[in-house]
Amino acid sequence: MIYRCVPREVKRPWGSLPGGVGEVWWVYDDPEGSTLLNPLSGGSPLELASIWSDTRFPLVVKTLHTGSDLSIQVHPGYDGGYPRKDETWAVLEGHGTILAGIVSGVDRDSFATALDAGNAAELLERLEAFPGMTLHLPAGTVHSLGAGLSVLEVQLNCDVTYRLWDWNRTDTLGRHRMLHKDQALDSIDWARNGRPEFSQGPVIHGGDYTLERVQGPANLGPWEILFTGDEGACHVSDGAGGRFHAPPGSWKVVFTG
Repeated sequence: MIYRCVPREVKRPWGSLPGGVGEVWWVYDDPEGSTLLNPLSGGSPLELASIWSDTRFPLVVKTLHTGSDLSIQVHPGYDGGYPRKDETWAVLEGHGTILAGIVSGVDRDSFATALDAGNAAELLERLEAFPGMTLHLPAGTVHSLGAGLSVLEVQLNCDVTYRLWDWNRTDTLGRHRMLHKDQALDSIDWARNGRPEFSQGPVIHGGDYTLERVQGPANLGPWEILFTGDEGACHVSDGAGGRFHAPPGSWKVVFTG
């Protein structure tokens, strides 16, 4: 059976949607709850956690909507340890800048010095983002999503993020967001200078999952996800799977781990 996901809106300091919403969570399963699902065949809504038999659903699917730059950050687990957070971006709308990866010749000490001086962004690779662009960010990748973009994000179900720099941003009370310099520096994959991965073709391989462009009749296997970008909706199949017609701008997400 296929279900339509009821999204959760989350406010962020950089959010561009009304009310400061920066993230729309389509598929999630965390201590605060899990995605509310409406069966396409009719019937009462139910939570993802009530039909997923394992401890926690392994993936999170969001859209990000940026009115300003996200913090410069990194996720742990590049060495295969726990926690581990890989994520993948597909740009849906807008043109802007993505910072991802440290430029050649910069080591840990010089990057740490730049952080203290507030100019670490100058040591990051700058990518011009456009609709259809994809980018895989394995654990250990240094990255920041720029302003003016709407992005589909697929990630492992881990909520650990280490902020290196947040542009001296403050909240309404004048407080800075917490930074995690030492943990973040330890979490960077220095062997590849914290750089992202790029995929050619319709399928983006995210290690434990794939993200694939689809259109037209689509078979959804057990626990596969279909984000229909042009419709602004997301669907998930249960253990029986199902069949769906994917409109233009759709992405299928498959957990392979």
